[in-house]
Amino acid sequence: MKPRTGYVGYNKKRKRHFARVTGLDASGKRVQVTRFTKTRTEALNVRRELLNRMEKEGPQSFVKDKITFAHLARKYKTEKFIPPAHAKGIRIAGRRDPAAAQTWLNQLRLFFDEYKLIEITPGAISRFKVWLTRIPRRSRIEENPSTGKLTLFEKSGGGERGIEAVNRPIELLQAMLNYAIEEGDLSADQNPFAHRSGKRRKALIDRSEEAAREKFPTFGQELALLDFCNIEGERGNAHLRPILIVAADTGLRRRELLTLKSTDLDFDRGVITIRRVNAKRNQMREIPMTPRVKEQLQKLVSDDSNVLLFGGLKEFRRSFT
Repeated sequence: MKPRTGYVGYNKKRKRHFARVTGLDASGKRVQVTRFTKTRTEALNVRRELLNRMEKEGPQSFVKDKITFAHLARKYKTEKFIPPAHAKGIRIAGRRDPAAAQTWLNQLRLFFDEYKLIEITPGAISRFKVWLTRIPRRSRIEENPSTGKLTLFEKSGGGERGIEAVNRPIELLQAMLNYAIEEGDLSADQNPFAHRSGKRRKALIDRSEEAAREKFPTFGQELALLDFCNIEGERGNAHLRPILIVAADTGLRRRELLTLKSTDLDFDRGVITIRRVNAKRNQMREIPMTPRVKEQLQKLVSDDSNVLLFGGLKEFRRSFT
């Protein structure tokens, strides 16, 4: 057998032309690669490209072309969706809260699981966008623990998805394909997110279309919220008052706010220290206290340095409603 051969033909069952090349890997094992095309001319061009690649990278380079997205998803989840690992307060691996990323991964899997990585093209990603916009908000995807099969449960009246809900899973897909390149499961020139010189196309992720967020409430909105937070008791909302005041005057993110401890407060200097482990991008910083923030925090300080100031609260959407 020749080290490398190639020919084109026509598959009557598929009604498609094809290019096929054959070669021997380092161990002498026969490697055959087939690509289907619409026309004979395309098949001839593909044959030439496959032969050039086989000559340059070797027949073994085609083995990774068979890797599916399902395989990548399992591998990525095992290595990336793990509890945070820190070294001297700096997060070096893992995710703080993988719940949202798990939702995006399930959406990607439901659409791309049968795809090979090399089949995830800009066109396939555009089709995923259209597919996702047709799924109502608050729909859920559940995985069968024994079979691993995913099932979609659509939420009737869930409402239309925003562009943010479409961009987030695509951003995760970009990270996963970059990871596949690092692991040698995908060639850099097969990455659909890579810039192609001489070819202009619309970006697959366009953040300019996302709605701008209003970072601060108006003065009237803030007063109305604080006046309403006066219901004491287990099912009340009075516990929201100090949270709202600290959030409004400091601009802390939700996680930074809800993980505050007494040891993070310096009343003599009038500053709040945000620890690296809770801060975005692992950057420790100090936030000055306003008089009313200082007053509220002094009421919440505990002798136990391990107790969270806001009692371990994780979410307050119900209370806000």
